[in-house]
Amino acid sequence: MSPEPSAPEYVERRLTQAVAEHHGLGELEVDFRVDGRVIVVSGNLSSEDHRATLHDVIAEICPGYEVQDLTGLAKPPGEHS
Repeated sequence: MSPEPSAPEYVERRLTQAVAEHHGLGELEVDFRVDGRVIVVSGNLSSEDHRATLHDVIAEICPGYEVQDLTGLAKPPGEHS
């Protein structure tokens, strides 16, 4: 039996694939968890621009879902606090 298009596992896989294939986001280390109509995204992003692009991709793939963003910004190699 194939999963329903809105099954959490399907949505998570679709988001992961879309982010991996996006020309500006292909290397992002993000994880998705779907709980009903809420998408929880976590991991590290390299910039605020990537965060905005990620939100655009999520909105395109999953219109009408609420996004709970738990991502952080990764520091470039060699940068210290």
